[in-house]
Amino acid sequence: MARQSARGAIVAVADGAGGLPGGARAAELAIRAVERSSADVGFDSFDSAHWLDLLRRVDRAIEQDALAGETTLVVVAATLDGRLCGASAGDSGAWVIGHDGTIDDLTAEQQRKRLGTGRAQPIPFVRSPWRGCMLAATDGLLSFASSEVIVRTLQRHRNLGGAALALIEAVRSPRGLLPDDVTVALLRRP
Repeated sequence: MARQSARGAIVAVADGAGGLPGGARAAELAIRAVERSSADVGFDSFDSAHWLDLLRRVDRAIEQDALAGETTLVVVAATLDGRLCGASAGDSGAWVIGHDGTIDDLTAEQQRKRLGTGRAQPIPFVRSPWRGCMLAATDGLLSFASSEVIVRTLQRHRNLGGAALALIEAVRSPRGLLPDDVTVALLRRP
């Protein structure tokens, strides 16, 4: 999910747990909650405390849904003046890759418990200012591509659409298969 506003942009990546029933539904419920909340006039999308509270509520709501399983969720809001904030739960992640290739893992401290368990412990994050490329992705990328490959791919591609496709191709096997679901969202700030 990606949304732009007069204040900046919001991206969210969810990855329903495979091997468990209801993962896709859980991911869909999480993304819908982000869409609804970010459109709500009373919700400050650029305050990480609001995202933290939302992820806690989503955890409980998914747990109570008889058809939903579990999902990861990472939400990143980027203001036009160079501030990032958000929250995450599970093993999807968000990084800022600097122009010099350094990686700031915004989600390094997150707990691996997914939303829908009733025990998720989402973590908030804030970075200001940031420059370079912000990557939000599922573990299908982050677990199967080295950080060097990710950095090199982002440095090679100026076009974000081309970079996203190249990152997905970086984890594709020679037989054309992906090792896991791969979702990538990118924002760039000079």
